[in-house]
Amino acid sequence: YGRVKFRLWSHKRSMGVAGVNINIDDTYQVKSDDKGYVQLYIPLSCQKVRYHISSPVEFARDTIVMPCGQNDIVEVN
Repeated sequence: YGRVKFRLWSHKRSMGVAGVNINIDDTYQVKSDDKGYVQLYIPLSCQKVRYHISSPVEFARDTIVMPCGQNDIVEVN
């Protein structure tokens, strides 16, 4: 459950959202790539099933549940 991967997605624009800074569990910071993908590896000792996500951009949900991969999306409002 340490490999976190998902895509930020805008249904309004039907595309990934690039360049968004994301805070995962108030511990890890990551930025979405040019296609909206977010990737992070969390060390074994810190892994869990659910992670809280936050950003200056508003998301449709504030939690990701593991396992998640490249086909999972978090919608941007």
